[in-house]
Amino acid sequence: MRGWIIGAALLGLVALSACAGFSEPVAVSVKNDLHQPVALEVCASADCSKTSDRWVLKPGQVGGTLVEMNSGYNSDVLIGSDHLVIGCLPFRLNKRPMNQQLRVVLVSQAVPCGSDGGATAAGNKDWPDPTL
Repeated sequence: MRGWIIGAALLGLVALSACAGFSEPVAVSVKNDLHQPVALEVCASADCSKTSDRWVLKPGQVGGTLVEMNSGYNSDVLIGSDHLVIGCLPFRLNKRPMNQQLRVVLVSQAVPCGSDGGATAAGNKDWPDPTL
């Protein structure tokens, strides 16, 4: 009986560790395909008026961001060398992409930020397309 209890406990731990893998963020690469340097910043407020984690990407350079699963929009804002907003990358994933390879989003795919970090422009859908 004691062996059965230990086996059940170990099985429970294995199940819990498997679940943790499904809740881990998805890594997404962002490539600057423009002819100017851009700053990639994580939106720390819904309208992206507050930001954190600034990366400056020169033309052709790749940076990265993490997208939390099932947590609504995780927007990043792109700011040009003239300090004007280029647009937003309104990341949202409700379903883990089947392809576990690193996904690449181009700076030129940015959408208008609006007052919600690009969520309206994303049409209340996962962004980018999770089949990438």
